[in-house]
Amino acid sequence: MEATISGDVELNGRRPVRATAPISTYRRGTGAGPALVLVATAPAVAPIETQPVVRNPLATLSTPALLAHPQSVYTVASLSRGENTTVRLLGTETTARTDTGTATHEGEQVPVTVTVASVRDGEEFVTVGAIGPRSTADRDRVRQVVAGLTH
Repeated sequence: MEATISGDVELNGRRPVRATAPISTYRRGTGAGPALVLVATAPAVAPIETQPVVRNPLATLSTPALLAHPQSVYTVASLSRGENTTVRLLGTETTARTDTGTATHEGEQVPVTVTVASVRDGEEFVTVGAIGPRSTADRDRVRQVVAGLTH
């Protein structure tokens, strides 16, 4: 992770971080396969201790890598960048990115929709990822689940 602070002086800092990120997985069955919502928390990291720059250590993971850690239902094969929307997460408006692609589920390739959003809550970042069959993608349900989260 890198932080660059510009001005009269430019500083580049790199610092190894070992963080424990608890992850909860919620699963709902659909006619086309399971839909999952993953919730991960990670401590806010200050790469340069004397500067007010704070980073989310989970932000360095690709979406497939983020989704692979807490679940084994889907293995994301490929994703195409989708649209950004605004969601309410822990009382804060934030951007959620929705991508589409394919994933392996029980040995078969299935089309999926993936939505990821993150927000800082105190000294932690909370990241939410939803993945499910594209045919059952229901953005309103994902928004309701995200809006109802507590931390």
